Amino acid sequence: MALIGEIIKRSVETVDKIFTNNNPMEAQLKVLEELLNTAKNTAFGKYYQFDRILKAEDIRKAFESEVPYFDYDQLRASWWQKVIEGGEDITWPGKVDFFAVSSGTTSTKKHIPVTEDMLQSIRRAEIKITGRTKHFLNVVGAQLSVIQMNKAIKSLSDEFGFNVKEFTVAAISESDEYLHRWYLGVEGVVQEDEEQVADRLDEILQENNKNYKVARNKALKRVEVKLTSDKIFRKWTAETKQKGGQVKFPRVMKEKDFRAWEEYVTNLG
Repeated sequence: MALIGEIIKRSVETVDKIFTNNNPMEAQLKVLEELLNTAKNTAFGKYYQFDRILKAEDIRKAFESEVPYFDYDQLRASWWQKVIEGGEDITWPGKVDFFAVSSGTTSTKKHIPVTEDMLQSIRRAEIKITGRTKHFLNVVGAQLSVIQMNKAIKSLSDEFGFNVKEFTVAAISESDEYLHRWYLGVEGVVQEDEEQVADRLDEILQENNKNYKVARNKALKRVEVKLTSDKIFRKWTAETKQKGGQVKFPRVMKEKDFRAWEEYVTNLG
């Protein structure tokens, strides 16, 4: 089962622990302890004496001293090849049934073990493996996932009775303040008040995301919505896709790209 390697690189559950903790170093140490404790009875954990590391006065330094750095080839040759061949309790408890496949910077495919624990973390964090790359809007601490955005837009569409076919959002800075500006590509003619739509979208996101709610009371000062035709999104996609390739409109844009998008929309009149 091939999974998108970049998503597997870090557990969103782990990131959430770190970003929502007032002491990131303490949060990271807690995660390290949990990982070492879980893997201490594996072949890897026994070889590098995780049990002893956990009893050290400074766990982080003990871990750095005992466990060497590995590149992919070294780790596969020493440990992961056994996992690929079906070995159990090698680098993580149990048997690994899934592997992320990544070509990396060379043409050689790399098989990275993906455990059921990792999949459970992904499911809890609402990550889906789809045709559209997963994005996060994490400027000013909002920590919005594209899954949460999709749900909010669906609720908004149901309440206002219009059909949002595409959308994009960016965190931008204006007058020394951060704001979220959304463009909603709506099917047909829509005459809804953009401020009312923005207020309701903001409410929905605050109701369903505690980090977003905190951000709205701090650095994120306001939310704006621009209603436009979904045809503009399709036109942009058609004009920017590479020959023979496929482009899906980005749900989240960096500010520089977003400014270019706004200029494009303005020039269309």
